[in-house]
Amino acid sequence: MNAAVNDLDVLEIPAEFNYMVNDNHGVRLMGSYVYNFSGSDRAAAAGRSDPTHAALYAANVDDSSWMLGVAYGSAKDLKAFEANKMSQGDWKVSAAYQSMGAFAQDQNLNDSDIFDSRLNTEGYVLKAQYNVDDNVFINATYADAHRKNDNLATVTSSGNDLAINWNDFKLFQMDVTYKF
Repeated sequence: MNAAVNDLDVLEIPAEFNYMVNDNHGVRLMGSYVYNFSGSDRAAAAGRSDPTHAALYAANVDDSSWMLGVAYGSAKDLKAFEANKMSQGDWKVSAAYQSMGAFAQDQNLNDSDIFDSRLNTEGYVLKAQYNVDDNVFINATYADAHRKNDNLATVTSSGNDLAINWNDFKLFQMDVTYKF
């Protein structure tokens, strides 16, 4: 028997719909919903590790996460758009909103680039990409998030680059990538 209890009994429903609006521009509608059937157990375990906050954890079970987004960009055809096979001169912009429940999932599985892998957060992400060449592209990302429940920490596993209880998070990131 495993002595460690993670209380993760998660259902994830991802969705993505791609279509071409004309010969060389596509749209992607995307979303994801996560529900932890053991979220209340995970909250209770957090309360047991911090007895002074046990009632608070039990009263604020946040056992679901979700994301909705849209992307628009250039591509030679639907197959290339779906596979993100971008060529020289292609571009893409996207926007998404996400809400991460405090007890919905394991923080080790979250995207560390966006919101520092934090749970108990919600906010939006804007991205843009331009391919300078077939294998050289420039990305820009802006993210803006805040803590969902001020009484709970924004837990992370990313090495705590930032304070554990930030209230607001803003990110501007530029990348140049060379694929070889």
